[in-house]
Amino acid sequence: FRKAKLSLDGMNGSGNIALDTGRTTPYVKGDFTLDRLDLNPYMSGGGASASSGSGGIAAWSASPIDFSALRLVDADLDFAVNALRAGGLNIGRSALGIALAGGKLRANLKQLALYGGNGSGLISLNGAGAVPQFGLDLKVSGVQGEPFLTDAAGFTRLSGTGSIAAKVAGSGGSQQAWMKSLGGAASIKFEDGAIKGVNLAEIARTIQSVLTGSAVGGAAKTDFAELSGSFVIKNGVAANKDLKLLNPFVRLNGAGVIDIGNQTLDYRVEPKAVS
Repeated sequence: FRKAKLSLDGMNGSGNIALDTGRTTPYVKGDFTLDRLDLNPYMSGGGASASSGSGGIAAWSASPIDFSALRLVDADLDFAVNALRAGGLNIGRSALGIALAGGKLRANLKQLALYGGNGSGLISLNGAGAVPQFGLDLKVSGVQGEPFLTDAAGFTRLSGTGSIAAKVAGSGGSQQAWMKSLGGAASIKFEDGAIKGVNLAEIARTIQSVLTGSAVGGAAKTDFAELSGSFVIKNGVAANKDLKLLNPFVRLNGAGVIDIGNQTLDYRVEPKAVS
């Protein structure tokens, strides 16, 4: 089918597609351009709605996710998407290539416009075995931290230009199993930004400023030249030993563990005056 037009759940696109039904598993090859792609309706995994977890955060869903569709067809597809929505993230122009064979999917993120920055990466999903497996290898840079973290995690207290690298993998038949099996490594770095809600430099200069309230509150912020850290992830637990923040008046170091699977945090940060 040449110059085919399609419409799905309010999303529209056009492109070329070829279907070969002469194989044991039907094979599809094509290239499409979509005006937008909203993945949220297809990411819930079905089943009952998630309950509330630690601190009122929605718990990871234990509902089984059906991966049998990956074995129904083999495919080589190229997509260009003007707008992509996944979870709370609003992603700009993106280009990806999808290869699917024998229940194993590999998505090559060739272009990813993300909150003022750009990125690329690979996503793999193996539904051929009894226990589904997934992997993510992602690198992005130039991301505007405040809108990105607000949409991704509802975190509004950090601004700056950031770079993120992550290489993780997991397995299991539900969202909960994936998060508890995560393993790999990740790193973050934000430059020329600020932590909102507290002025650590003013705290460092005088304890009296804390008593008067001028060092904390909505108008207070801690500017930084760099905020960075790296994480080692195993069995859904991310361990960090090298968090650092650089500011002319105060230095901040941090270390601890983030239990992604159980949604708990055990972390210590230490701000110290430069002089």
